[in-house]
Amino acid sequence: METIVISRRKFTGNFDTYFKKVEEGAQLVLKWGNKQTVISPAEDVRDDTAYTKEDFEAMLAQSLADKEAGHVVNCGKS
Repeated sequence: METIVISRRKFTGNFDTYFKKVEEGAQLVLKWGNKQTVISPAEDVRDDTAYTKEDFEAMLAQSLADKEAGHVVNCGKS
């Protein structure tokens, strides 16, 4: 893994260049004054907070099937 140490000024002047390097697997160490922060390499992620219409309808159908089969838990609400 490539590690790139840069100043805040150099980083802010070249966002696109450095974020492309992060996407390619590089780690950035951003330094300013007597402080620093590390920007880890990018990882592919799946957004679990968004569903397609088909996925959502399948989840609803499964939930209804579970209810009809009696596989529900009463959470104490009437």
